[in-house]
Amino acid sequence: MKNGVLVDILEKVKVIMHENPREALKIIKSFGTKVISLYDLFTLTMTKADVFYYNYKFSRAIRYYKKALHIGTRDNKDVARCYSRLGDCYWEKHRWKLAIDNYKKALIFKENIDRITLGEIYLGLASTYIDMYKYEEALRYYIEIMNLYENNYETGFEKQLYEYALSSIASCYWKLGDHEKSEEYFQKVISLPAVSSWILATAYTHKAHRLFEKSQWLEALDYYNKAIVLTDFKKDKKILGKYAKMCRKYGKRNSKGGAIRDKTKTPP
Repeated sequence: MKNGVLVDILEKVKVIMHENPREALKIIKSFGTKVISLYDLFTLTMTKADVFYYNYKFSRAIRYYKKALHIGTRDNKDVARCYSRLGDCYWEKHRWKLAIDNYKKALIFKENIDRITLGEIYLGLASTYIDMYKYEEALRYYIEIMNLYENNYETGFEKQLYEYALSSIASCYWKLGDHEKSEEYFQKVISLPAVSSWILATAYTHKAHRLFEKSQWLEALDYYNKAIVLTDFKKDKKILGKYAKMCRKYGKRNSKGGAIRDKTKTPP
């Protein structure tokens, strides 16, 4: 039976944890001796960790996620979520090995966790391997996401995870030298019905970077411009604008037969 008082407290915390973490922690503390079971204590400790996590206090979040694990619970889904969050925290701190270790501990409970949490764990593993330049391993987990949600997504979040996985698969194949497969998955992304604009912007950006690497300046420029139109963030627009400017400059020089001597950094 659920503790009604605790449920009410957690609902209040969820509402304010992002904008007012101090007040959220005070509300959690106010529950005090009303904790009547280990599961209540586990839940409160996890929530306190979440408050720190969502406010970028990752070291403190790690401390409380570990406390939650030591308290214990019979619910494998909760244990998996705790390990997954630890993986997220270590990823944020660029501690790749610890991130991977915790994501894989979460996967031990694969059969007991919901589809969204499972997709997030796969994404965490894929993202960590990308940061380590281990594209084969990253590809494996992006494919897991694709297979999990293909023609079977139930929420908007799952749909976006599926779309992002396809775009990332295209990029991984490019990094691995399989340009044919890369183009195949790029075409899959842009052919998706009602694809999310930010996913399309990501796919166009990756495509532009690939063309940039091949010195196909005008083709790259076209895709950078498409990405700029779809991108909402000013910082991203500025970065893409710089690449577009280089493409215009190099494309113009190339059309005149001039040598390109500029040393440019290859896009990620």
